[in-house]
Amino acid sequence: MLCSLLMTSGVLQESRLFSVAIERRLNHLPILTLRARTKGALDMETARSILDTSAKFLNTNEEFNSLWDIREASVPSVEVTWACINWVVKKTKQLRKQNKRMAVLV
Repeated sequence: MLCSLLMTSGVLQESRLFSVAIERRLNHLPILTLRARTKGALDMETARSILDTSAKFLNTNEEFNSLWDIREASVPSVEVTWACINWVVKKTKQLRKQNKRMAVLV
């Protein structure tokens, strides 16, 4: 019970392959968590949806930490990889301002 008071999680998006969530703990910055759930090819539609969900959170202007757990992910296609790189380049200013720490689990 005490744990639920200290940490809450709000799922922003969930698919068979990935989930995007905000984890909140008292007295800490929220954690934007992108987690690979299973092996499988990440299609462009899902990748764009994940990027759109992340952009909506960025537009709140809230500072946060991020966690990318890609241990269960398959290697993405070149098309998906370039779409993600493009998104990061376009969002670099916001990401540098708001994303205070980042961890990647591989």
